[in-house]
Amino acid sequence: MPDTHAYPLFRAVVEGFEALGAANPQAIRRAVLYRSLTFIGQQYECEGLRAVWLAGEETVAFHDAQGELLTTVCLEERSLKKAA
Repeated sequence: MPDTHAYPLFRAVVEGFEALGAANPQAIRRAVLYRSLTFIGQQYECEGLRAVWLAGEETVAFHDAQGELLTTVCLEERSLKKAA
């Protein structure tokens, strides 16, 4: 597993999956998202859960297997809390 201290986005995804009850939140599949050959974000999947981060956004959206939004995590707020 990558050093999650070096990757705030990845750390937020792992912790988000863990909070949503994933038994093994580190068993994550990552996909890079493109639209018309332009990078638009990343998608992560773990045990039927999905997390999506769009480039330029400061949030990660977590969805269930049916695509229903479960929660969002603000990366900027997480950074501020860690620094305090």
